Amino acid sequence: MFITFLQRLPFPRKYNTFLHYMRKLFAMTNHDTNGSSLASGGRPKLRAASTAVVSMLMAAALFGGVPTADAQAPPGSTPLARPCEIPSDPLASPVVPCGAILQLAPGSSADQRASVAQRAGARLRHNLGSVDAVAVLVPNERAFRSLLADPDVIEFIPDRINRLEAPPPGKGKNKDDGSKENGQVVSSGAYRIGAEIAHAAKHTGYGIGVAIVDSGIDPAHADLTNVSSDWFSVTGARDVQDAHGTHVAGIVGANANTIDVLGVAPEVTLFSVRVFPGSTATDSDIMLGLQWILDNHAAYGIDVANMSFGRAGYPSDNTPFWTLIARL
Repeated sequence: MFITFLQRLPFPRKYNTFLHYMRKLFAMTNHDTNGSSLASGGRPKLRAASTAVVSMLMAAALFGGVPTADAQAPPGSTPLARPCEIPSDPLASPVVPCGAILQLAPGSSADQRASVAQRAGARLRHNLGSVDAVAVLVPNERAFRSLLADPDVIEFIPDRINRLEAPPPGKGKNKDDGSKENGQVVSSGAYRIGAEIAHAAKHTGYGIGVAIVDSGIDPAHADLTNVSSDWFSVTGARDVQDAHGTHVAGIVGANANTIDVLGVAPEVTLFSVRVFPGSTATDSDIMLGLQWILDNHAAYGIDVANMSFGRAGYPSDNTPFWTLIARL
Protein backbone atom coordinates (compact mmCIF):
# COMPACT_ATOMS: atom_id res chain seq x y z
CA MET A 1 0.00 0.00 0.00
CA PHE A 2 1.20 3.48 -0.82
CA ILE A 3 0.96 6.02 2.01
CA THR A 4 1.22 9.75 1.67
CA PHE A 5 2.04 11.46 4.95
CA LEU A 6 2.30 15.24 4.67
CA GLN A 7 3.75 16.91 7.72
CA ARG A 8 4.21 20.65 8.08
CA LEU A 9 7.29 21.13 5.94
CA PRO A 10 8.38 23.99 3.66
CA PHE A 11 6.97 23.60 0.13
CA PRO A 12 10.19 22.54 -1.64
CA ARG A 13 10.71 19.62 0.74
CA LYS A 14 7.12 18.49 0.31
CA TYR A 15 7.41 18.65 -3.46
CA ASN A 16 10.78 16.85 -3.46
CA THR A 17 9.28 14.09 -1.29
CA PHE A 18 6.47 13.72 -3.82
CA LEU A 19 8.92 13.47 -6.72
CA HIS A 20 10.91 10.83 -4.83
CA TYR A 21 7.85 8.60 -4.40
CA MET A 22 6.66 9.24 -7.94
CA ARG A 23 10.02 8.06 -9.32
CA LYS A 24 9.76 4.93 -7.18
CA LEU A 25 6.24 4.18 -8.34
CA PHE A 26 6.85 4.80 -12.03
CA ALA A 27 9.86 2.46 -11.79
CA MET A 28 7.38 -0.31 -10.96
CA THR A 29 6.24 -0.64 -14.58
CA ASN A 30 4.40 -3.61 -16.09
CA HIS A 31 3.36 -4.89 -12.68
CA ASP A 32 -0.21 -6.11 -12.31
CA THR A 33 -2.14 -6.72 -9.11
CA ASN A 34 -4.27 -9.86 -9.10
CA GLY A 35 -8.00 -9.23 -9.14
CA SER A 36 -11.22 -10.54 -10.62
CA SER A 37 -13.66 -8.79 -12.92
CA LEU A 38 -16.08 -6.16 -11.68
CA ALA A 39 -19.00 -8.23 -12.92
CA SER A 40 -18.20 -10.85 -10.29
CA GLY A 41 -17.94 -8.28 -7.52
CA GLY A 42 -14.15 -8.25 -7.54
CA ARG A 43 -11.65 -5.61 -8.56
CA PRO A 44 -9.99 -5.18 -11.96
CA LYS A 45 -6.31 -5.70 -12.55
CA LEU A 46 -4.50 -2.45 -11.88
CA ARG A 47 -1.27 -1.25 -13.45
CA ALA A 48 1.30 0.44 -11.24
CA ALA A 49 1.03 3.49 -13.50
CA SER A 50 -2.55 3.97 -12.35
CA THR A 51 -1.49 3.71 -8.73
CA ALA A 52 1.21 6.27 -9.44
CA VAL A 53 -1.39 8.64 -10.84
CA VAL A 54 -3.37 8.35 -7.63
CA SER A 55 -0.21 9.12 -5.69
CA MET A 56 -0.13 12.50 -7.40
CA LEU A 57 -2.46 13.60 -4.62
CA MET A 58 0.67 13.98 -2.51
CA ALA A 59 1.70 17.05 -4.47
CA ALA A 60 -1.80 18.24 -5.32
CA ALA A 61 -2.70 18.28 -1.60
CA LEU A 62 -0.62 21.41 -1.31
CA PHE A 63 -3.32 23.25 -3.28
CA GLY A 64 -7.10 23.60 -3.57
CA GLY A 65 -9.95 21.12 -3.17
CA VAL A 66 -13.74 21.13 -3.35
CA PRO A 67 -15.69 23.93 -1.65
CA THR A 68 -16.79 22.78 1.79
CA ALA A 69 -19.27 23.79 4.46
CA ASP A 70 -18.61 24.29 8.14
CA ALA A 71 -19.72 21.59 10.57
CA GLN A 72 -20.20 21.41 14.32
CA ALA A 73 -18.20 19.31 16.76
CA PRO A 74 -20.08 16.28 18.12
CA PRO A 75 -20.62 16.27 21.90
CA GLY A 76 -17.89 14.67 23.96
CA SER A 77 -15.26 14.67 21.23
CA THR A 78 -12.69 16.95 22.90
CA PRO A 79 -9.23 15.40 22.41
CA LEU A 80 -6.50 15.16 25.02
CA ALA A 81 -5.01 18.46 26.12
CA ARG A 82 -1.39 17.28 26.48
CA PRO A 83 0.92 14.30 26.00
CA CYS A 84 2.71 12.78 28.98
CA GLU A 85 6.30 13.93 29.35
CA ILE A 86 8.77 12.27 31.70
CA PRO A 87 10.41 15.01 33.80
CA SER A 88 14.15 15.37 33.31
CA ASP A 89 14.45 15.69 37.10
CA PRO A 90 13.40 12.34 38.62
CA LEU A 91 12.20 14.15 41.75
CA ALA A 92 9.97 16.55 39.84
CA SER A 93 6.25 15.90 39.51
CA PRO A 94 4.90 15.16 36.03
CA VAL A 95 2.21 17.36 34.49
CA VAL A 96 -1.07 15.43 34.71
CA PRO A 97 -3.59 14.51 33.46
CA CYS A 98 -1.93 13.53 30.21
CA GLY A 99 -1.97 10.92 27.46
CA ALA A 100 0.50 8.09 26.88
CA ILE A 101 0.98 5.10 24.61
CA LEU A 102 2.29 1.97 26.29
CA GLN A 103 4.30 -0.52 24.24
CA LEU A 104 3.86 -4.03 25.63
CA ALA A 105 5.42 -7.38 24.78
CA PRO A 106 4.63 -9.00 21.42
CA GLY A 107 1.72 -11.41 21.57
CA SER A 108 -0.05 -9.77 24.51
CA SER A 109 -3.81 -10.27 24.55
CA ALA A 110 -6.36 -7.46 24.58
CA ASP A 111 -7.22 -8.30 28.21
CA GLN A 112 -3.57 -8.27 29.25
CA ARG A 113 -3.05 -4.88 27.66
CA ALA A 114 -6.17 -3.46 29.28
CA SER A 115 -5.16 -4.79 32.70
CA VAL A 116 -1.93 -2.78 32.62
CA ALA A 117 -3.95 0.42 32.46
CA GLN A 118 -6.49 -0.79 35.00
CA ARG A 119 -4.07 -1.76 37.76
CA ALA A 120 -2.28 1.59 37.48
CA GLY A 121 -5.52 3.53 37.73
CA ALA A 122 -5.25 4.89 34.18
CA ARG A 123 -8.18 5.07 31.75
CA LEU A 124 -7.92 2.94 28.62
CA ARG A 125 -8.54 4.99 25.46
CA HIS A 126 -7.50 2.67 22.61
CA ASN A 127 -6.43 -0.97 22.50
CA LEU A 128 -4.02 -1.28 19.57
CA GLY A 129 -3.64 -5.01 19.10
CA SER A 130 -1.83 -4.83 15.77
CA VAL A 131 1.22 -3.31 17.50
CA ASP A 132 0.74 -4.69 21.05
CA ALA A 133 0.11 -1.27 22.55
CA VAL A 134 -2.54 0.69 24.43
CA ALA A 135 -3.29 4.37 24.67
CA VAL A 136 -4.24 5.62 28.11
CA LEU A 137 -5.28 8.76 29.94
CA VAL A 138 -3.04 9.15 32.99
CA PRO A 139 -5.09 11.01 35.62
CA ASN A 140 -2.57 11.65 38.39
CA GLU A 141 1.05 11.27 39.51
CA ARG A 142 0.44 7.95 41.24
CA ALA A 143 -0.82 6.37 37.99
CA PHE A 144 2.02 8.01 36.04
CA ARG A 145 4.73 6.53 38.27
CA SER A 146 2.98 3.18 38.47
CA LEU A 147 3.05 2.83 34.68
CA LEU A 148 6.71 3.86 34.50
CA ALA A 149 7.57 1.18 37.06
CA ASP A 150 5.43 -1.56 35.50
CA PRO A 151 7.70 -4.34 34.11
CA ASP A 152 5.10 -5.13 31.42
CA VAL A 153 5.53 -1.65 29.91
CA ILE A 154 8.43 -1.88 27.47
CA GLU A 155 8.16 1.73 26.35
CA PHE A 156 6.26 4.73 27.73
CA ILE A 157 5.53 7.12 24.85
CA PRO A 158 3.92 10.56 24.92
CA ASP A 159 0.63 10.50 23.00
CA ARG A 160 1.51 13.56 20.93
CA ILE A 161 -0.93 16.03 19.42
CA ASN A 162 -1.41 16.36 15.65
CA ARG A 163 -3.09 19.37 14.07
CA LEU A 164 -5.01 20.14 10.92
CA GLU A 165 -4.17 23.26 9.00
CA ALA A 166 -6.54 25.39 6.95
CA PRO A 167 -5.93 25.62 3.18
CA PRO A 168 -3.82 28.62 2.11
CA PRO A 169 -5.80 31.85 1.50
CA GLY A 170 -7.69 31.68 -1.78
CA LYS A 171 -7.37 27.92 -2.11
CA GLY A 172 -10.17 25.39 -1.87
CA LYS A 173 -12.65 27.67 -3.64
CA ASN A 174 -14.22 27.24 -7.05
CA LYS A 175 -11.88 29.67 -8.81
CA ASP A 176 -9.72 29.40 -11.89
CA ASP A 177 -6.26 29.14 -10.31
CA GLY A 178 -5.06 26.49 -12.73
CA SER A 179 -6.81 25.40 -15.93
CA LYS A 180 -10.13 23.90 -16.92
CA GLU A 181 -11.09 20.44 -18.11
CA ASN A 182 -14.63 20.01 -19.46
CA GLY A 183 -15.63 23.19 -17.66
CA GLN A 184 -14.30 22.10 -14.25
CA VAL A 185 -11.49 23.83 -12.43
CA VAL A 186 -8.18 21.95 -12.38
CA SER A 187 -6.18 23.43 -9.52
CA SER A 188 -2.73 24.81 -10.15
CA GLY A 189 -1.32 21.93 -8.09
CA ALA A 190 -3.04 19.27 -10.20
CA TYR A 191 -2.06 21.13 -13.36
CA ARG A 192 1.57 21.32 -12.21
CA ILE A 193 1.84 17.56 -11.77
CA GLY A 194 0.24 16.86 -15.15
CA ALA A 195 -3.09 15.44 -14.00
CA GLU A 196 -4.79 16.40 -17.27
CA ILE A 197 -2.16 14.38 -19.19
CA ALA A 198 -2.90 11.36 -17.02
CA HIS A 199 -6.64 11.80 -17.59
CA ALA A 200 -6.11 11.94 -21.36
CA ALA A 201 -4.25 8.62 -21.08
CA LYS A 202 -7.25 7.16 -19.18
CA HIS A 203 -5.40 7.01 -15.85
CA THR A 204 -8.22 8.25 -13.62
CA GLY A 205 -7.86 5.98 -10.59
CA TYR A 206 -10.53 3.51 -11.69
CA GLY A 207 -10.57 0.47 -9.37
CA ILE A 208 -8.28 2.06 -6.75
CA GLY A 209 -9.37 2.72 -3.17
CA VAL A 210 -7.99 5.71 -1.27
CA ALA A 211 -8.42 6.11 2.48
CA ILE A 212 -8.55 9.76 3.56
CA VAL A 213 -7.18 9.65 7.11
CA ASP A 214 -8.40 13.00 8.33
CA SER A 215 -11.45 14.71 9.85
CA GLY A 216 -14.05 12.80 7.83
CA ILE A 217 -15.64 13.26 4.40
CA ASP A 218 -19.05 14.82 3.84
CA PRO A 219 -20.96 11.89 2.28
CA ALA A 220 -23.59 14.25 0.85
CA HIS A 221 -21.19 16.46 -1.09
CA ALA A 222 -22.40 16.76 -4.69
CA ASP A 223 -18.88 16.51 -6.13
CA LEU A 224 -17.94 13.42 -4.08
CA THR A 225 -20.36 10.71 -5.12
CA ASN A 226 -17.52 8.15 -5.04
CA VAL A 227 -17.32 7.96 -1.22
CA SER A 228 -17.62 4.36 0.00
CA SER A 229 -20.33 3.30 2.41
CA ASP A 230 -17.58 1.60 4.44
CA TRP A 231 -16.02 4.04 6.89
CA PHE A 232 -14.26 4.48 10.22
CA SER A 233 -14.59 7.17 12.85
CA VAL A 234 -12.72 7.53 16.12
CA THR A 235 -15.89 9.10 17.55
CA GLY A 236 -18.04 6.16 16.46
CA ALA A 237 -20.30 8.39 14.36
CA ARG A 238 -20.22 9.20 10.66
CA ASP A 239 -20.20 12.94 11.06
CA VAL A 240 -17.89 15.70 9.88
CA GLN A 241 -16.60 18.16 12.46
CA ASP A 242 -14.03 19.90 10.30
CA ALA A 243 -14.14 20.49 6.54
CA HIS A 244 -10.45 19.62 6.10
CA GLY A 245 -11.10 15.97 5.24
CA THR A 246 -13.70 16.86 2.62
CA HIS A 247 -11.27 19.37 1.12
CA VAL A 248 -8.52 16.75 0.87
CA ALA A 249 -10.94 14.18 -0.56
CA GLY A 250 -11.82 16.66 -3.31
CA ILE A 251 -8.17 17.14 -4.20
CA VAL A 252 -7.80 13.40 -4.55
CA GLY A 253 -11.02 12.34 -6.22
CA ALA A 254 -13.59 15.06 -6.94
CA ASN A 255 -15.88 13.76 -9.68
CA ALA A 256 -15.53 14.40 -13.40
CA ASN A 257 -18.76 16.34 -13.91
CA THR A 258 -19.75 19.94 -14.57
CA ILE A 259 -19.44 21.41 -11.06
CA ASP A 260 -16.71 22.60 -8.71
CA VAL A 261 -13.22 21.14 -9.22
CA LEU A 262 -11.80 18.05 -10.88
CA GLY A 263 -9.86 15.64 -8.68
CA VAL A 264 -6.45 14.23 -9.52
CA ALA A 265 -8.01 10.76 -9.77
CA PRO A 266 -11.77 11.30 -10.24
CA GLU A 267 -12.66 7.60 -10.49
CA VAL A 268 -11.09 6.39 -7.25
CA THR A 269 -13.22 5.06 -4.41
CA LEU A 270 -12.78 7.27 -1.36
CA PHE A 271 -12.89 5.89 2.18
CA SER A 272 -13.58 8.23 5.08
CA VAL A 273 -11.25 7.40 7.99
CA ARG A 274 -12.03 10.02 10.60
CA VAL A 275 -9.25 10.18 13.20
CA PHE A 276 -9.66 13.83 14.18
CA PRO A 277 -12.46 14.24 16.74
CA GLY A 278 -11.86 17.99 16.48
CA SER A 279 -9.13 20.18 15.04
CA THR A 280 -6.52 18.06 16.83
CA ALA A 281 -5.90 14.34 17.21
CA THR A 282 -3.48 12.25 19.22
CA ASP A 283 -1.04 9.81 17.68
CA SER A 284 -3.17 6.99 19.09
CA ASP A 285 -6.35 8.35 17.45
CA ILE A 286 -4.54 8.18 14.12
CA MET A 287 -3.12 4.76 14.90
CA LEU A 288 -6.63 3.45 15.56
CA GLY A 289 -7.66 4.55 12.07
CA LEU A 290 -4.56 3.00 10.53
CA GLN A 291 -5.31 -0.22 12.38
CA TRP A 292 -8.79 -0.20 10.80
CA ILE A 293 -7.19 0.16 7.35
CA LEU A 294 -4.73 -2.65 8.09
CA ASP A 295 -7.59 -4.92 9.19
CA ASN A 296 -9.89 -4.09 6.26
CA HIS A 297 -7.83 -3.02 3.24
CA ALA A 298 -7.98 -6.40 1.53
CA ALA A 299 -11.74 -6.78 1.96
CA TYR A 300 -12.58 -3.21 0.94
CA GLY A 301 -9.90 -2.71 -1.71
CA ILE A 302 -7.95 0.12 -0.10
CA ASP A 303 -4.68 0.70 -1.96
CA VAL A 304 -3.61 4.16 -0.78
CA ALA A 305 -3.77 5.97 2.56
CA ASN A 306 -3.44 9.76 2.63
CA MET A 307 -2.56 11.69 5.81
CA SER A 308 -2.37 15.46 5.43
CA PHE A 309 -1.58 16.90 8.86
CA GLY A 310 1.38 17.38 11.11
CA ARG A 311 2.96 17.76 14.52
CA ALA A 312 6.33 18.51 16.02
CA GLY A 313 8.78 15.61 15.78
CA TYR A 314 8.71 12.58 13.51
CA PRO A 315 6.75 9.30 13.33
CA SER A 316 9.93 7.53 14.44
CA ASP A 317 9.62 9.13 17.89
CA ASN A 318 6.67 6.78 18.43
CA THR A 319 7.83 3.20 17.83
CA PRO A 320 4.42 1.49 17.50
CA PHE A 321 3.16 4.32 15.27
CA TRP A 322 6.10 3.83 12.92
CA THR A 323 5.65 0.03 13.03
CA LEU A 324 1.98 0.40 12.06
CA ILE A 325 2.83 2.70 9.16
CA ALA A 326 5.48 0.24 7.95
CA ARG A 327 2.97 -2.64 8.03
CA LEU A 328 0.63 -0.76 5.76
